[in-house]
Amino acid sequence: MNLATAPPAHLAPPRGDEFGRAMREAVTQTLIAHELPARGGGRLWGKAAVVLGWWLGSYALLVWAPIGVPVAVALALSMSFAQAGVGMSVKHDAVHHAFSRNHRVNAAVVHVATAYGLSAGWWRHKHNRFHHAYTNIDGLDIDLGAVGRLSPQQVWRPRHRWQHVYLWVLYPFVVLSQFFGADLKYALFGRVGSHQVERPSVGRAVVRLADKLKGFVLLVGIALTFRPALGVLAVFLCIYLVGGMVLALTFVVEHTVDTSTFPVIDPPSGQASIGWAESQVRGSANLATQNRLLSWYVGSLNHHIEHHLFPKVGHVHLRTIAPEVRRVCAEHGVPYHEFPTIRAALASHGRFLRALGRAPEHLAP
Repeated sequence: MNLATAPPAHLAPPRGDEFGRAMREAVTQTLIAHELPARGGGRLWGKAAVVLGWWLGSYALLVWAPIGVPVAVALALSMSFAQAGVGMSVKHDAVHHAFSRNHRVNAAVVHVATAYGLSAGWWRHKHNRFHHAYTNIDGLDIDLGAVGRLSPQQVWRPRHRWQHVYLWVLYPFVVLSQFFGADLKYALFGRVGSHQVERPSVGRAVVRLADKLKGFVLLVGIALTFRPALGVLAVFLCIYLVGGMVLALTFVVEHTVDTSTFPVIDPPSGQASIGWAESQVRGSANLATQNRLLSWYVGSLNHHIEHHLFPKVGHVHLRTIAPEVRRVCAEHGVPYHEFPTIRAALASHGRFLRALGRAPEHLAP
């Protein structure tokens, strides 16, 4: 039962990862004891059907129902939250191969759940390859460029003094920036951030671009057939801004908070100071895990520590394995951080932004 992604070799400490082995054994036994499949299962498929139904139902009513402006606004917000929910509860699991051991099944789910112009290929590289393997490591994971400083290792710029103010305003534009920027660069040039991951031919780039846009073009095209262009534009802008805010806040409060650790790779040895499994726990934080509604909506991403340790486990099982993960962390002296409320997590993220926005001592006036 392969539950975790294989850690990059240079992140494993020289003596091996005893903590990681103990964690995998404990969680494997928990799943067996509860007779739960690591991947798939009826609950995961049922949840996907409900969330996709919410999203498609909102869209259908917006396009075909005889509604006025107030109802249209309410449905636009409904579709906004539903689309973010599809990304977190359906596409996210499918890209991690959590629906099935058959990669074609997972790929099919990804295509069904991808209708907002972000390609599965870019997400696999950006999220699976870099974020999960190199969590919180500068140059490989979180990076807003010159806009924001999210790691102690990143270069400080004077504008960062105010990042605890202006980043909140920019978070809604995260998905739009990925649509027109990061994902487009991957589709055309095979680049993820500063890394050349592939060198696609012209034909391959055209195919990727078509794959990236097919769902978006279809949805907008159908809507324009029945609704005024200005109204369609307003609804889709709402969907991307509200959805962008939801997705941005969901991830930043689970990695860039004042409890987070940021591993550094030692260049001479190529080794990190801590093993892969420990780096996942120290670099992540859980959020309001007793809030069942929140857990349902975000695809249990509020059980972020468990997800990072076992990304191939269907998110509906993360609550079940959480007590064992906490126990193993306690036995090995690895801190397990959890914020009891959304408000507490947002406050921690705000403190984190303010702290990293201060000029380093050698640059302070």
